[in-house]
Amino acid sequence: MKKTTAQLLETLKKDSNIKYFLDSNKSEFINTSLALFLNELLIEKNIDKARAIEKANLNTQYGYQIFAGQKNPSRDKLLQLAFGMGLDFRSTQSLLNIAGVSELYPRSRRDSVIIFSFNNSLSLMECEELLEEMGEYTIQ
Repeated sequence: MKKTTAQLLETLKKDSNIKYFLDSNKSEFINTSLALFLNELLIEKNIDKARAIEKANLNTQYGYQIFAGQKNPSRDKLLQLAFGMGLDFRSTQSLLNIAGVSELYPRSRRDSVIIFSFNNSLSLMECEELLEEMGEYTIQ
């Protein structure tokens, strides 16, 4: 991907031919499954599935089903996995995008606390405590 999302959107707004837009920007589109992306992240982060699932505080069987592409997890389950794998904010946003759920949005109080947690390398449990302290509902 060479263009930013904003650049891609601007090109789309100006283009009068959707087929041309799709053909000329095919390298810009997400072309991976959630399971493949998660497994690539495991390699990148040098963490095994069992450890990621444990740190995410997910049911073991359910966690393995997510990694195998057999389950479509909710946004909160994906956030748990992001914490479990030690992802940063940017990788978490990519994960949420690929899964087809909404990104973390800083205009949401709850999401702001979660973003703060990622940016400050907090654990899932520390994020949960902070969410509770701020009067927001927790991830789990």
